[in-house]
Amino acid sequence: MQETVAQLMVQFPWIATIFMVIGVIRVVVKPLMELAKSVAASTASAKDDAAVASLESNKIYKTVLFVIDWIFSLKSVK
Repeated sequence: MQETVAQLMVQFPWIATIFMVIGVIRVVVKPLMELAKSVAASTASAKDDAAVASLESNKIYKTVLFVIDWIFSLKSVK
């Protein structure tokens, strides 16, 4: 399997770029959202809590995160 993937990456380098971008998005977005939640929770203002809740409840945001997580998560075969 690894050899096949490596050959595809050599033949089609744009695939490697797509995987890299998706990996960076996964690594960056989740911690940023946790940081935003922490900052919102630590402040006295309710506006920032509402802004974070609004973003998290956004259908587009939820769909994009679900698709990225579902498609590009490593799943072990049992």
